[in-house]
Amino acid sequence: MTETALEEIDRIPGELLPSTEELSGDMEIIAEVVGVRNTLKLGRMLQGTNVYFRNFSGVLRKIRDRKIRAESDKGKSTVALAREFHLTERRIWSILSESDE
Repeated sequence: MTETALEEIDRIPGELLPSTEELSGDMEIIAEVVGVRNTLKLGRMLQGTNVYFRNFSGVLRKIRDRKIRAESDKGKSTVALAREFHLTERRIWSILSESDE
């Protein structure tokens, strides 16, 4: 059985991994968030591709809306939710009426 590229990266001793500063460009930024080893894994998996994080605010909004629905299910009032999330009560009602897509 052959070793996968990701397993190969897992086997690299920590002291042999490059420092964050030794990585170039976007890899340095990614390593600051997820660590050098995980950055190398991402690099191996995505090498030669153009990765673009489109509409990230939309992802965060969906997470917020799920949290609002969960808090409402626990009995939190729409007034309290509006204050907590800095939204209008009307927007809270709108979020609560939407399905979790």
